[in-house]
Amino acid sequence: MKSTLLLPEKLKIYGWILLIPSALLGLLYIIADWSLLSIPVGSQDGLFDAPGDLYDEIIGIGIIIGGLLVAFCKVPDEDEYITSLRLDSLVWSTYFNYALLVLAIAFLYNDGFWYVMIFNMFTVLVFYIIRFHWQLVKFRKSV
Repeated sequence: MKSTLLLPEKLKIYGWILLIPSALLGLLYIIADWSLLSIPVGSQDGLFDAPGDLYDEIIGIGIIIGGLLVAFCKVPDEDEYITSLRLDSLVWSTYFNYALLVLAIAFLYNDGFWYVMIFNMFTVLVFYIIRFHWQLVKFRKSV
């Protein structure tokens, strides 16, 4: 069964090249309030009275595009079993992500919850990538 929804295998390296630096820069931005560049956006007289910095948007887009490339590029031996691993990993990562979100809603407030919501934009992809590649390694070792 061929899946036309998967991206070409050669794009995965570009995904890693985009995902890893974006994630590290994003963590530095959140944890240490450190940014590599400052690109001011917004104005005081416009429709949105919220001047800000475009850096976090660039980092977020880098994480999403890099994560999608890593997660949904074909592997060299793509077959029905690997497709079932993909589905299983996607379902597992969705359940796991929302279980963590439920716990965060129940037990975190104010800034703690705000940070969880920021990370929550990316965690389904991250959990999927980790779970799928871990299952893939286990499968290849057993064969």
